[in-house]
Amino acid sequence: MENQQEKKIFNFIADEDTKFHLKGISQWARVNAITGFCSLGTGILTIVLTTIKFDFYNGTKNIFYSIMGWAVSLIMNIILLNAANNIKKAVSLADQGAFNKGLSDLASYLKIAAIVIIIVLILFLLVLLYFYFLKSNPRFNRY
Repeated sequence: MENQQEKKIFNFIADEDTKFHLKGISQWARVNAITGFCSLGTGILTIVLTTIKFDFYNGTKNIFYSIMGWAVSLIMNIILLNAANNIKKAVSLADQGAFNKGLSDLASYLKIAAIVIIIVLILFLLVLLYFYFLKSNPRFNRY
């Protein structure tokens, strides 16, 4: 009788424990997305105010890089928020399509996050190598 009351999601039985965990995942994904949007807004405000206050600051180049970062952050947060909404909808309504879309969006978010992390790590390693070779070169090692 209990099996008849359980809803099937993604060809497996979603018991109350699974639903609880999926709801938790969607809630924390929503919190992360909203925090990301707030952080994005704060970053935009900071760069705009800094550029207005300090005209001598090389604003054009820095604004371009900031806009690139904002765009990636905005896309990632939208994808994460969509994933959270679809997973929540799937759990509450037992909607297979929403569940598939939610997992697909979550996978896309994680792929983008992994790519961004790899790029940041590579840039960090390049900076470390640059300073290592700069320090090891006798022409630049004055101290």
